[in-house]
Amino acid sequence: MARGDTERKNIRKEDARYKPYVFKRLTDLEPHEKTEHIQNIITEKQVKEDIFRNIEMLFASRSHPSIKEFKGYEDVENSVLGYGISDYCGKICSDNDREELLEHIRKQIKIFEPRMDSESVKVEFANPDVSLRSMLELRISGIVMVAQLNEEMIFISHLDLETGNTSLSYSG
Repeated sequence: MARGDTERKNIRKEDARYKPYVFKRLTDLEPHEKTEHIQNIITEKQVKEDIFRNIEMLFASRSHPSIKEFKGYEDVENSVLGYGISDYCGKICSDNDREELLEHIRKQIKIFEPRMDSESVKVEFANPDVSLRSMLELRISGIVMVAQLNEEMIFISHLDLETGNTSLSYSG
């Protein structure tokens, strides 16, 4: 066994270090500074915060082409042109529309948050009676699969169908 393998096995999970996600590495949080402060490694807690921020940005972004316009163009759908939640503001959602919205959100997370195991991503209504509500409460869960980190994350999102406002919270 190589020395590096032995050293890796002796690291406690909470002490493990991870590479930041590409978007985080490309974001300049201090543009007024002349020198770069690139953080090459982050902690498990920072990985989770990074995933939360990425999903939060996904919910704050709107994908303007409709889902139906992407049919047959999977490469375009999976590119930055398809990034974001479909614009649902002002729509009255039937049960079919709501299920389509859940599937759309699940697919967005599967595509644009690769640190979550795509097969484990679930999006469901947090409250079972959503028939006449304009505010949808969603429970989003999935298993984070990054090096030694193998843990479920659960988010709660509120989507206001009248105003288009969204909120996301992490319960963990």
